[in-house]
Amino acid sequence: MPVPQDPDPAHNGTVVNGEITEIHLNPGDAVVEQNLPLDPSGVIYNAVTRVPVSGARATLLFGGTAVPGACLVGGQNEHDTGINGMYQFLLAVPLPAGCPGDGVYTIQVKQPAGYLPPASNIIPPTSGPHTPVGLPGGVEAIQAQAGPPTGSNPTVYYFSFNLVVGAAGVGVVHNHIPLDPAPVDAFFVSKTGNKTIVELGDTLMYTVQARLLDGLALASAQLVDNLPAGFRYIPGSATIAKGSAAAVALADPAGSPGPRLTFEIGAFDSNNPVVVTYRVRAGVGALQGDGINRVQGRSGTIQSNIARYKVKVTGGVFTDLACVAGKVFVDCNGNQIQDAEEVGVPGVRIYMEDGTYFISDVE
Repeated sequence: MPVPQDPDPAHNGTVVNGEITEIHLNPGDAVVEQNLPLDPSGVIYNAVTRVPVSGARATLLFGGTAVPGACLVGGQNEHDTGINGMYQFLLAVPLPAGCPGDGVYTIQVKQPAGYLPPASNIIPPTSGPHTPVGLPGGVEAIQAQAGPPTGSNPTVYYFSFNLVVGAAGVGVVHNHIPLDPAPVDAFFVSKTGNKTIVELGDTLMYTVQARLLDGLALASAQLVDNLPAGFRYIPGSATIAKGSAAAVALADPAGSPGPRLTFEIGAFDSNNPVVVTYRVRAGVGALQGDGINRVQGRSGTIQSNIARYKVKVTGGVFTDLACVAGKVFVDCNGNQIQDAEEVGVPGVRIYMEDGTYFISDVE
């Protein structure tokens, strides 16, 4: 709330939805020493369409730490944008005890689903921190218009400001921040294996490759892997290689031994694709599954395609299928071995326990 020094209630103001309203000055009034809040504000918008972005979260930092809510009008720091994309921070004046004073304040923006993390590559920010210019107690408009820039409007904006808190300070308005929409194919993963057929008890090595659209970079990313039924991750088997670097050991994934594994692959960019390998074992239940492994890359709200790799699972020595082979022959000398002169007997019908039969041939 604005705190008036003037006893006349007509000069009072109220804050509604982050905006100061109901401040009344009559013609000829000279109201001095009004303690008005300092105001870093603007609109977060789509860098391509120039439409306000809803669902973005803005937080005001000082020295890398979120400014306590008690230091702001309304008592809350984090602001989730609505359909108008607006964010606004009103630093209380005078500041309560324990609040940061003059110095560099930074606006941190977290993108909603469907957008890349800031800063925008399409409309890069202007280097800061910016020191607002204007008369004490006034404001500087970073951009002239109240909404996102259109046409030939300048697109200047800053993430950090060198602010003086108090009556001598200059506020900041119209600091409109763009976010780049994430392309559908910005994050791509593919998956292969070293076998197409496995038996129960066999091991299988999977290889996952993650790539980014040219010019993109991620501060951190994960590979979320859903193993087929009956398959289990083998601890200590994972490796990772970035770009041309040699493969190194990768920490066992969260959720090990499965079926849902999450590998932390860290930061990477379009110039350094990531290759992850690891081994699994086909165990009990694998015969009842579809043998399809599914993996997806994720980084915050950015998600890749879902890559799949299928293997055929057989029972091996544990199968319920069998093969019987042999010969029916005339054993003239009774040694139970077919000698050269002992010929086969064709037309003999041989029965199995379940009634199945087969007939011997001329051999």
